Amino acid sequence: GLQLLSSFKWKIHFADFSQAFMQGDQLQRGEELYCEMPKGGIPGVDSRCLIQILKTVYGLTDAPFRWNRHLDEALKRMGYVPSKSDPCLYLLYENNKLGGMLMLATDDFIDGGNELHQQKMQELKDRYVFGKWDYNKGRFCGKDVEQYDNFDIKVDQEYYVDLRCKSPIKIEKNSPDEQFCNSEQTDQLRKNNGVLSWLAKETRVDLSGGVSFSQQCFPEPRIRHARLCNKLLKEAVQYKDLGIIIKSIPIDELCVAVTSDSAWGNISDPKDAEENLCSQAGYIVLMASRKLLEGEMAKVSPIAWKSHRLKRKAPSTLSAESQAIGEAAAIAAWFRYLLAEVLHPEKLEAAGSNWELATDQLEYGLITDAKSIYDALSKPTNTAATVQDKRTAIDLAVVRDELKRGKGCIRWIDTNVQLADSLTKMMSPDLLRRVLQTGEYMIREELEALKLKEQER
Repeated sequence: GLQLLSSFKWKIHFADFSQAFMQGDQLQRGEELYCEMPKGGIPGVDSRCLIQILKTVYGLTDAPFRWNRHLDEALKRMGYVPSKSDPCLYLLYENNKLGGMLMLATDDFIDGGNELHQQKMQELKDRYVFGKWDYNKGRFCGKDVEQYDNFDIKVDQEYYVDLRCKSPIKIEKNSPDEQFCNSEQTDQLRKNNGVLSWLAKETRVDLSGGVSFSQQCFPEPRIRHARLCNKLLKEAVQYKDLGIIIKSIPIDELCVAVTSDSAWGNISDPKDAEENLCSQAGYIVLMASRKLLEGEMAKVSPIAWKSHRLKRKAPSTLSAESQAIGEAAAIAAWFRYLLAEVLHPEKLEAAGSNWELATDQLEYGLITDAKSIYDALSKPTNTAATVQDKRTAIDLAVVRDELKRGKGCIRWIDTNVQLADSLTKMMSPDLLRRVLQTGEYMIREELEALKLKEQER
């Protein structure tokens, strides 16, 4: 959503409803509902009186649902259409072109759009009571969002780092790495992992890999896991101003690129007697200028990422990489559907259940540092004949078919410039942090990259 606001050069607007649930519909119950007087009472009313509840007040289990339904119906009457891929996103079309959008989170929303959209927002303001009604800079869903004069948007959580990331786990100086954590250390580790997990999920891509590894140490964490957690807390504070830069990429240049990676057999499964049978995978979704896929330096906006253990055991590096590239293709399809919904609603509606006819027209790229994956997906050979593991052959055949059917491409890069590398291995994410700071990234042509690699050898 923020990418589209930035690309359309719309000024972002923040708002929240004041006492939202009380502004919704009347309470709908089979019988009347009462409550006792609040502490301190109500002036002029006997303290023994009961209060009849007529609205879905905060605290009732169905209050959020009732409010959401009320606001959903109100926005639809105003002409907004909820997205099929994300029902919290509302789109306003004018002559089959996007005219505005609104991203809703219970009683908070962030929006932007053309003159028609601004008129609709004024109608909303006239009808409801609002607390916050700000432009260009604000806090939304626990993240600080600021739009610059060039329409780039920065999203960070510096305030959250200062608030929650300065309580490291207490460890005796000479404690061996393999010693089990005591109950207090385990509780501290669990708490700090929760803090770091939310931070890594929302804005700090650079911490994702380390946080994922740290979370997998339970139920019997060791001192080395506590030290890793402390290291991540330190890095969170050290780079606390680091966040996500949404670049204002022209809408006609916008494409989806997903860089994915995996590390075979680098995780121990606590439920398995054998060691190192699990593999770590990770991906980063970039909204980018199509110049990126043409081998030029290009503007990029990281908009989604994930570091996690593969659910299926991988018998080989090729198997792990194929599962990772399959995930990348799936997430690319989801974002292309969202783009089609926003930019080409008429084509998506005409396609009906064959929605891929609309998304196949949108350019995208899959980026990998696994040469075997690149070869299997780019060369005109029978995958089943060249890949011994037939389950892996099926994974690759599905991705290969998607690439051939639409405007997709597979690009190979050297490991040294793989952004997702630090999401699958314990390593310093210096390159990733640099890209996050500059909002620019480049993929060399495969032949040129191979020549450079040969020269290094």
